[in-house]
Amino acid sequence: MNGPKERTKPADLKATSVNPSEVISETRLRFEKAQAGFARAQQEAQIASQKSIEESYRNYARAMQEVNNDTLKRCKEAYQQYGGALHDAIDQSDAQKRIEQAYRNYVEAMQAVGWDVEKRCVEAYRNYVIAMQEAQANSQKLYADSYRDYLRSMQEAWAQLNVDAVIDAIIKWTGSQSL
Repeated sequence: MNGPKERTKPADLKATSVNPSEVISETRLRFEKAQAGFARAQQEAQIASQKSIEESYRNYARAMQEVNNDTLKRCKEAYQQYGGALHDAIDQSDAQKRIEQAYRNYVEAMQAVGWDVEKRCVEAYRNYVIAMQEAQANSQKLYADSYRDYLRSMQEAWAQLNVDAVIDAIIKWTGSQSL
């Protein structure tokens, strides 16, 4: 049977030659640096996500404003054409027929505007939803990447830790000779 495993110290990191307070201070600084980097990356990810969401909404609002402006213009033009046709029909021998045709033309123009408005609004909303989904996916990726980097930093900080020097510092601080 094997006896208890003895801890070995690397020759260049003997606990007696290293100031335990410095080891703890350096380790704490590495952990603080990792935490600060993580907080900064999370904040940057949040800002990037917010900018992307705002840009998506601005594009959607701009598209809807264009639809609105174009719709108003087309409705006004259709109404003016209808009014002009009614004016032209007055005092004509086939006035009733011309008025009916003008009305049919007006209704057809308004239906075409309605169908176009529906199509353009659906398209604008679809583009908005796609942009929002992309923003969400990108945000999740940025958060995951920042967390992955944080864990790597923590792993590196732990890997650089001189355990013997930390134990020596704890013993020195507590005044105890055994743990």
